[in-house]
Amino acid sequence: MQPRNKNILLVGGLGCGLLLTWLVIGLIIYFARVRSASPPTPPRFDPVPSTTSTPNSSFQPTESILPTTVPTLTETFSLTQIPSPIPGFFGDTPPAGKIAFACYIKQIDQICLMNADGTNRTQLTDFEATAFYPSISPDGNTIYFSAKQPSGFEIYSISVNGGKAKKLTNGIGSLYAPELSPNGEWIIFTKNGDGLWLMRPNGDNPHRLTDRDDIDPTWSLDGSMIAFASSRGGARQLFVINADGTNIRQVTSLDFMGGRSSFSPDGTKLAFYRGPAGD
Repeated sequence: MQPRNKNILLVGGLGCGLLLTWLVIGLIIYFARVRSASPPTPPRFDPVPSTTSTPNSSFQPTESILPTTVPTLTETFSLTQIPSPIPGFFGDTPPAGKIAFACYIKQIDQICLMNADGTNRTQLTDFEATAFYPSISPDGNTIYFSAKQPSGFEIYSISVNGGKAKKLTNGIGSLYAPELSPNGEWIIFTKNGDGLWLMRPNGDNPHRLTDRDDIDPTWSLDGSMIAFASSRGGARQLFVINADGTNIRQVTSLDFMGGRSSFSPDGTKLAFYRGPAGD
């Protein structure tokens, strides 16, 4: 190749190189200006924030972001006074008297008391193990109940005003469902697997009234009869017996019978519960 042609190629190559260099520099300057002129990316926030994230205090939404028709949190979730749990079906004559019941305190059944209209609930016992089957004496002053002890379930009494519980039995078996007779002379109760028993209100003279697997006794209002549940005839049913242990008769013939029952004030009816286990 001639020297003159080589010079032409060299000059042309240098020219192309300079042109490409200026083109690259021009593109870099252009994109830098475009990027600097673009608005910054707005802060990103999640409308349902994570329970572990910290709110971005630097972000303050303007009025245009939240329409004025959307209620504030205060309007939507304002606290309201919890209504009284006492039902209002008593009318002008709320029931008188008190109700003793087993209350579940710190995973242990204890004896509690409240007015018949549901007010003034009070815990009376603080045993280390189960206390249940409470009943109030006819004069309304004393509660009799069963409580678990190393010797088995024993029968206790306690004043409706509280105080120290008095142990009435000692080691004759596991005893349940004590209830004082209307005349105040006898406590009827169940001895586990050994029928219904009677004893004096101070615990004296405990003796058997029936000899079957009878449970959950309760007195009629006049003290002439005792209702109880028993499986003596097969499936558990309700029975009634005279207070002296005579004239046992079956009064129900139903499936899924429970145990506890209560006489109507006139002594002609029994209220009770029944249904499959857990229902």
